[in-house]
Amino acid sequence: MGQSQFPALSRIERRAALKGALRSALVVTAASAFSGRHSLAADIPAVGNHGKKVVLSDDAILDLQKNLRGAVILPSNPEYDATRRLWNGVFDLRPALIARCASAEDVQNAVRFARSHDLLVAVRCGGHTYAGHSGCNGGMVIDLRPIDAIEVDPQAQIARVGGGSLLGGMDRATMAHGLATTAGVISHTGIGGLATGGGQGRLQRKFGLTIDNIRAVEVVTADGRLLRASAAENPDLYWAVRGGGGNFGIVTKFEMQLHKVDAEVSTFSYTFPIARAQDLMKLYFDFSAAAPDELSVGAGLRTSAKGETTVSISGGYIGAPEAAEKLLAPIKSLGTPVATRVGGIDYVKLQSAADAATAVGRGYYTRVAFHTRGDEKLGAAMIDVMTKAPVPGMSLGFSQQGGASGRVAQDATAFANRDAQYQISLSMDWDDPQEGPDKTKNSRERWAQIKPLTDGGVYVNHAVDDDLTEIPKNYRGNYARLADLKAKFDPTNFFHLNANIAPKAAGASKKPT
Repeated sequence: MGQSQFPALSRIERRAALKGALRSALVVTAASAFSGRHSLAADIPAVGNHGKKVVLSDDAILDLQKNLRGAVILPSNPEYDATRRLWNGVFDLRPALIARCASAEDVQNAVRFARSHDLLVAVRCGGHTYAGHSGCNGGMVIDLRPIDAIEVDPQAQIARVGGGSLLGGMDRATMAHGLATTAGVISHTGIGGLATGGGQGRLQRKFGLTIDNIRAVEVVTADGRLLRASAAENPDLYWAVRGGGGNFGIVTKFEMQLHKVDAEVSTFSYTFPIARAQDLMKLYFDFSAAAPDELSVGAGLRTSAKGETTVSISGGYIGAPEAAEKLLAPIKSLGTPVATRVGGIDYVKLQSAADAATAVGRGYYTRVAFHTRGDEKLGAAMIDVMTKAPVPGMSLGFSQQGGASGRVAQDATAFANRDAQYQISLSMDWDDPQEGPDKTKNSRERWAQIKPLTDGGVYVNHAVDDDLTEIPKNYRGNYARLADLKAKFDPTNFFHLNANIAPKAAGASKKPT
């Protein structure tokens, strides 16, 4: 709410009116993020950007609210628990306040407020983070979800997408015109995190990663400026944002290149007994290496809740089922599967098909790495890990990279793993929170056997805290430039709840660590 609502009042009267309005709007008898309750006149304890204690007065909160079109959510607000909730139920984080930003100007004002009070800051869009970086304890969450407008120009094949949009909304808006771009595989993922970290998806082998389809962005930087970045404007920021994650600012708008995609695409899945695992892996590497860009093929092992491990080959084809079945003929050499699915499906429906299995609030843990070649030794090791001591609910497998996403130079964007032909992923999920520690421990132990056999690298959108020390290696020859740009756009590392790139210290060597 702004001062324009009280045009005839004095400053003191206006502040009193704002207090009254804020009481009504936010139910501000604010509880702290930790314990106890506070009246509107009491101070609110918070956590600073570097761990120190910060105290926020009610006047400071009021000043923030009057500068936002959106709302300030405090712990006493009835909406607080729903607003702070993250996708990964492992993390139950309680920020001191949440700034629900309704515009780029709101984001600027939220950043300036956080800077002026040296607050710890997390940035939230869809809240899809394996490491919990979309929330924080005691700090401030800048929530982009109200910035979700999507405009499609079908003639130019461009979408202008608000930084708080979810992928499902973008898919529905663009496919209404027979257009789409690479955009993940779960519809309740936020565009902001996905697109800045790289952006994998069902269309990537045909049309490249999400970052390869970003034509321009609007970014709020750590000093509160709103910059447009493209190949012609602030090209260094444009380069860094495409793959550098949330290190360089908060993207409030994306301009995305779209492509013609038929409403119906094809999916397939063939599941076999574990006895066929070695044969399937051998076939998979040969088959995937010859796949056209329209075809994406994965192979993996999964242990059911009952402890039964099976192996499967699955994926999608951008085209009709009849054409897909011809390409899939080599899989018949593996014999009769225990389960088969081949058919056409509406693309928008497919993009939400995994939503229930990846519901908000369940527990999740994953580890990923890249690999540049078909490798039967690695495949055999994966079979060994999954069968010697099966863990119910565990999945381990390959997803195919390459295609258009691999025909981009390593230094064309911040994303450096362009030579990867496969991504190896170990995944666990659970509903009972008490199972989390054991399942996480089991996952770490098994990943320790697999990771040394991979070529390394981390998909930063899936990075967990175990991976964060490897971020410099992940960016390879791009890291020195990223560290320079971090020093330019965020020299104090204000944005550090992410797969963090440390700003290069003055006078430090440019050699990557």
